[in-house]
Amino acid sequence: MTSRQPLATLAACTAVGLGALTVAPAAAHTLLHDTQSTRTASAGYAETHRAQPASHSTADGRESSRETAPEARLGDAAGKQPDSGPQPETTAPQETPTRPPGELSEKAPTASGVAPGKAYAAAAEDYAYPAAEVSTWLREGSTAAGYPDEKIVFLTFDDGPTAQTPKNLTVLRDHGVHATFFQVGKQIDDSTAPIVQEIIAQGSAVAIHSHSHDYTRLYPGRRASAERIGRDYDRALAAVRRVLGEDYASTAYRYPGGHMSWKNITAADAALAQRGATWIDWSTVNGDAEPASRRPHDVAGQLDRLAQRRDAEKNPNVEVVLMHDAKNKQLTTQALPAIIEHYQDAGYRFGIIG
Repeated sequence: MTSRQPLATLAACTAVGLGALTVAPAAAHTLLHDTQSTRTASAGYAETHRAQPASHSTADGRESSRETAPEARLGDAAGKQPDSGPQPETTAPQETPTRPPGELSEKAPTASGVAPGKAYAAAAEDYAYPAAEVSTWLREGSTAAGYPDEKIVFLTFDDGPTAQTPKNLTVLRDHGVHATFFQVGKQIDDSTAPIVQEIIAQGSAVAIHSHSHDYTRLYPGRRASAERIGRDYDRALAAVRRVLGEDYASTAYRYPGGHMSWKNITAADAALAQRGATWIDWSTVNGDAEPASRRPHDVAGQLDRLAQRRDAEKNPNVEVVLMHDAKNKQLTTQALPAIIEHYQDAGYRFGIIG
């Protein structure tokens, strides 16, 4: 176990806006932080893609539709979770960041509020953890070096930015907690740039969830292409930096579909590591991307799903919660206050993955 230090209270963050989108001051929150190096592998989730070219058999023997992605395991076969993620792009023009990852100048935070070389504002440093550290906690549990002696939960959202993202940020702000938002690069444009900036202003973190979210392109024949994933990551990084500035850098990357869904992925992991990023999956889900037949249809159902998966993982002090903020995930926003209170009542502090 490592010693912990009290953290500073998060200062109110600046407001940004486009049109009617306005950022309220960020809520203050106090957490503990430990910065020892680690790494994880969690499995079990299936993200669904509406453009998958062929059907396949799921782990429980049922034939999935053409819209279902390859699935990995987390806990048991019943825990599979497809994700109706963003549509794939049909063309892939190459684009590289203006500055390679890791080569960031030392200067004051940019106008967006992101701290130099970070994926969050300077005031969030006290409750931010490197992806490699959180990954190891998930993989090795209490035997991991530096495993926390207190409970820490990391709320994560995939598939933004969308119009649903600010609604989730409002809930987080109202409850004085923070989250990590894994963003899809191709969805970042002039209309969504203020949303990305609002994530930083609220005290949360911006991580990368690919640029294309295109399974066929990234994983031809279900085998990860290190070259394509590396180029795709570079494009996503460039998209974020156009909004948050050249000083933005994140250690966290989440594979579309999850890490354990794909074959031949070691080389892709190495390509990410060369860029200063570590892949990270999750330890529990709220079920918001499971097939309709298994998906929770009310707040109580999402809370039950969280508890089921947490108990299966047997990792008492660390939770990484997978949720989605795609435009059709209104139930997740509705359930978010109860999810936050569930972890607060259980004695968890809230961290972000940077």
